[in-house]
Amino acid sequence: MENQNKYWLIPFSFAVIIVFALVVYVFYEIGIDKRVEEMRIKAEEMALEGNFDAALNLVKSGLALRPNHKVLQQDLTLINFGKTLYQKLETAKKDADDKEFDKALETVSTVEKELENRNGEYFDMLRKLVNKYKGEIEVKQIYYLVADKNTIDELADALSRLAYIDNPEAKKVDKLIREKIVNIAYSTANEMLKDKQYNKALEVIEKALQYDSSNDKLISFKKTIIEQKTAFEKAEAQRMEEALIAAAQEEAINRTNAVRVLSIKGYTNEYGDLIIEGEIENVAKRPIYAVEVYYNIYDADGNVVGYGSAYVYPSYLMPLQRGSFSNMHYGIFNAAHVTVTRVTWYLN
Repeated sequence: MENQNKYWLIPFSFAVIIVFALVVYVFYEIGIDKRVEEMRIKAEEMALEGNFDAALNLVKSGLALRPNHKVLQQDLTLINFGKTLYQKLETAKKDADDKEFDKALETVSTVEKELENRNGEYFDMLRKLVNKYKGEIEVKQIYYLVADKNTIDELADALSRLAYIDNPEAKKVDKLIREKIVNIAYSTANEMLKDKQYNKALEVIEKALQYDSSNDKLISFKKTIIEQKTAFEKAEAQRMEEALIAAAQEEAINRTNAVRVLSIKGYTNEYGDLIIEGEIENVAKRPIYAVEVYYNIYDADGNVVGYGSAYVYPSYLMPLQRGSFSNMHYGIFNAAHVTVTRVTWYLN
């Protein structure tokens, strides 16, 4: 009887072992399914962030565990599609860096067409990526095209195009173009002022103020033009030219000693433009106004490679009050130092 009981235990033991193995196998398979699902979710998150390579690695790892996983197979196709578009956009960016803007924008247009009639969060992300690259390329093209433009109207057209591009680089170039408008207006009006074309000079400044209404340099220069225009008209009306000349001669010594140049420097900005900046002080005992600083630009060998002048702002300086001046030059790449050659002003 005892032997019969023992024989009965043998098949029972095998049954227990088989059941245990099946349970272990089921939990093992469940564990794999869980890992694969985690990989799938993480891969989709990375794909939505534009991290295509990391997403592809996860999908491939998941397919290695579950080769017939339909969703992963679909994800693999979509992520490869996104990576291919991204590589095309990178190629377009490189073409733009090489100044081949038409080629770059044509590539972007091709990518846009590939996204037509495709809906969903993933494709929305790809469209945003395309818009980002397109905006950056258009901004580079605009900045390249305006590099040699020297009229306010031409630069204003570029500002109009930039207004439709929403990215940080567009705002940066917008600011640079407005600064260029300010400097062109300043330089143009300055030449007109020297020829006593006061109204035309004011028109130029007013036009530039449309694009930078709070610019201190333009506002100060406008005041300078108005003051000189008023002074000139008053002198003409009162026929005081001879008296003014005599007064100018009489005040020659005071004029020579009225201004102290505290500093002047030149440096090149990131776009290769030469920036001139300086500071002066009114050391006279009377107020002065319309102070203009003239300077020469030298290379390392002491050769003059450029010159210019700038009005000080604020335009009206009380005794011991300091004022600043600045100017910008385009196309001077070998400047080593800047020296003030003379300073002019009016005594109040």
